Amino acid sequence: MNPKNAARETPSPSSVKRRLLIAVIVIVCLLVLGAILLPILLNPERHRNRIEAVLEEQTGWQAELGEINLSLLEGLVLRVSPVSLSAGEDGSSLSIETLVVRAPIMPLLRGRLQVKSITLRKPQVRLVRRSVEEGWILPATSNSQGEADNPAPGTEAPVPAAASTGEKANPVRIEIVSIEDGAILVDDRSGASPLVVGLEDLDLELHPNDLSFSGTAAIAGELGHLSLAGRAGETITIELEDVKTELLEGLVGPDLVHAGGLISGQVEAAGGGRFGGDLTIRDLRLLDGTTPLSDSSLHFRIEGEGEAWQLAELHIDLAEIPVEGHGTLTPDLALKLNVAQASIESLLKVTNATIPLPLEVEGPGRLAATLEIEMPQGKELSYAANGTLSAARLKAADLLPDARDLETRFTLDRAGRLELVIDDGTMAGGPLRGTLRIEQLIPPGEMSFEGALNQAHLSGLLTPLLGEKGSSLGGLAEVETRVTLELADEDITPSSLGGELQFHAGQLALAGWDLEGAIRAKLEEKLKGLNALGKLALGKSLTGESAQDTKSTKLLDTFDAKIDLGQIPWSLKQIHLRGGQIAATGEGHFDPSLGVVDLKVSAALDREKSAEWLARYPALKYLSQSGGKLTFPLKITGPMTGPSINVDLGSIAKRDETKDAVKGLLNQLLKKKKH
Repeated sequence: MNPKNAARETPSPSSVKRRLLIAVIVIVCLLVLGAILLPILLNPERHRNRIEAVLEEQTGWQAELGEINLSLLEGLVLRVSPVSLSAGEDGSSLSIETLVVRAPIMPLLRGRLQVKSITLRKPQVRLVRRSVEEGWILPATSNSQGEADNPAPGTEAPVPAAASTGEKANPVRIEIVSIEDGAILVDDRSGASPLVVGLEDLDLELHPNDLSFSGTAAIAGELGHLSLAGRAGETITIELEDVKTELLEGLVGPDLVHAGGLISGQVEAAGGGRFGGDLTIRDLRLLDGTTPLSDSSLHFRIEGEGEAWQLAELHIDLAEIPVEGHGTLTPDLALKLNVAQASIESLLKVTNATIPLPLEVEGPGRLAATLEIEMPQGKELSYAANGTLSAARLKAADLLPDARDLETRFTLDRAGRLELVIDDGTMAGGPLRGTLRIEQLIPPGEMSFEGALNQAHLSGLLTPLLGEKGSSLGGLAEVETRVTLELADEDITPSSLGGELQFHAGQLALAGWDLEGAIRAKLEEKLKGLNALGKLALGKSLTGESAQDTKSTKLLDTFDAKIDLGQIPWSLKQIHLRGGQIAATGEGHFDPSLGVVDLKVSAALDREKSAEWLARYPALKYLSQSGGKLTFPLKITGPMTGPSINVDLGSIAKRDETKDAVKGLLNQLLKKKKH
């Protein structure tokens, strides 16, 4: 090689430095020029109309973009404030206060768009459904083949090919999508009761590469909080914290679930419209309940397809009452719940929180029941139940005696009528059988009882009416009854009762009910000599109260009457009294509010007793009836526990046969005086 040529080809050190300096200057100038010119050349405002047109074409919604800014100082940063998409007036919509897209420049220079993050600040999503036929108002798809397959986890989402140029789009990789302070409102007006549910304060992070996400939100209206995490297409876990039961009113109606309760726990949602969970509910109140329940646990599984949502599995522990159920949630609510066995103590807690009974019930006892709940679209909620119930005590009202040791079968129809068939039980110590009906539970209507009571203690039956005085009554009673009671009365009094009953009592120990003693006392007072008979012959009524001791306890063998409870005082018909050798029949009244009787009866002595009295009072032969029986009209008035018995001798004197007999006696007396 020629040395001169070699020397020419080898640059000197000073030449290399000069060339490097020129290259650096050129690069710096290009960077400065790029920093100045690129924002101008890439001014996104020039493409606003085109971007909005593409959005409207792709979604079918009206698009409107606010201020658009592009910055290269921190990589490629695109800001749009605000962004608005709308399906039209009163329809679904999406608004974003600020949309920020961040991407590094170097991958973009190599032809690859790698989005580091997309941030949606204060997005507001509103989804509207006006009718089932119209469906949810959602953005239209531009995929001509009708495909909407999600990319598999870990793969990159493809960018649609540019239809106008036919150029093959470069792959796009998005690392994270963030939602800050977002809100979602679901407005469903397709049902009879509009459903509006919303989330606010929504903070969410989504990783498009594997479709995983996590976040927190508050339920609109201060109804509670939730957190959620999962992966699209797989199970999503939602943690609920103190969610108010008002939220459920939109799903099942305000007549089934009421406000005031709090729900906490976990719900898992899977693909295909399947989800379930385990929840704890505090202060739950259902149906027409007034008193909230203590903590209740709930396990459920729901399966949905289209508009139909099925409750496939339900297990509830309501105040220690195990309930299992299934049924339909939408479009028509139809649930069937079963209670295998539960204690009365637990039942009382649940009934106060569901269907308050207008009856007092005490344990120990057991319940087994089936409850059916229905609410077709556009119609009101209704429920029916049937089962068995045993209880230690049942009380309908203070003025009625308690029913005890009951074994019953019950039916509650959809009109709210309750029928309780008493197969076994006692009242006032006697066996009780019959059927109790309440025409309407909520609000309480008329209660009726048709049945029979045997060998009941009279004191136990009448003490609720008469107070402590009733406890002094002795005897056993049998009652066949068709009685009604107005439970709707603010104050239940004897006037609230209606109907009639057939009353029979025997072996009665009643103070003041000595019929024989009352008649004898009257006779001894009035028939001391012939002068008394003379007065009778003149037709003058000689009446007065008996001299008996009303405080003493006397025996009345039987007391029978048909009692009409239609009005106060109660009407007593077909009265039959028997005490010793005296029988009386008649009618009268009983005022339960005062505890007083007013009876008019005719008392007849049997032949043996009549003969005994005729021997003792020879003048009574003029008062005897056919067959040799003596009869006396009696008026029994005053407190039932100690009435006055008045022997009406005046009415005896008015009898034709009595007048004739007395006149004959007076004629005999006059003849004796002439001699």
